[in-house]
Amino acid sequence: MARAVTEEEDPLVASTFLGAAANADQDLKPWLDYVDTLTGPDADAGIARLAQYWADDPPGHQPMLWWFPEDPFAAVRDWLYSDLLHERLKRMGDLATQIAIAQM
Repeated sequence: MARAVTEEEDPLVASTFLGAAANADQDLKPWLDYVDTLTGPDADAGIARLAQYWADDPPGHQPMLWWFPEDPFAAVRDWLYSDLLHERLKRMGDLATQIAIAQM
């Protein structure tokens, strides 16, 4: 999972891995919590790419969840609006992603 977030340039790869992992226990939140534990510049960049990807087109870019929750984007939305992500993006100076999230 860490490599999908930190090493892949295409955020679809990380989104796909997160969705697949979440399907195992029918819960995306623990996997988003795990992503928040990743550190370093590659993690920051990958997390920013993933956040931008999800914020740009929420219905089209939501993770594929096989258990069909009532609101499949709820955990992602909560993560995008989390203080932890906001502080990371602010520390990075990633204003574009912050704006995309605010405009959702």
